[in-house]
Amino acid sequence: MGTDKALVRIEGVAMARRVAGALQAGGAEKVVCVGGDRAALGHLGLVTIDDEWPGEGPLGGLVTALGWSDAPALVVAGCDQPWLDGAAIRALVEAHGSSGAPVTVYRVEGRVQPLPGVYDVSLRADLVKAMAGGERALLAAVSAVEPTIVETTDVEVLSDVDRPEDLPST
Repeated sequence: MGTDKALVRIEGVAMARRVAGALQAGGAEKVVCVGGDRAALGHLGLVTIDDEWPGEGPLGGLVTALGWSDAPALVVAGCDQPWLDGAAIRALVEAHGSSGAPVTVYRVEGRVQPLPGVYDVSLRADLVKAMAGGERALLAAVSAVEPTIVETTDVEVLSDVDRPEDLPST
């Protein structure tokens, strides 16, 4: 993208703020950003913590979040998923509560999507070992623990923004 995706605005609202709103609408009591520009995120009203694995992608951010939390499980989303909504988050949380699996994620169009997802904090030790062994792919780490899969056809809600052309035209 050439810029911090969390701060890119869609319809006047930074993507990180949009994702935080979806998490809150889905029932999150606390929303915390891992890493990023702490001052800029703070100006958006968001709380941040330092990333223990800076530059190591979403898996590093997940490991950091799992170490921070005092809850038994976390809902984790990417800052670049600006079309998430509360209904998508609630569906994951509901499926996770009845599954018994340590991870609950979506599958859309045949592909498992590791974000957003519900992750048990008990996974942290295994994920730290995986990272120490060189793993950086969140999908590989998720697949290794046999997640509960929630099927969906709602591609748009789970879409992320990786390139400028993924942004809506203004």
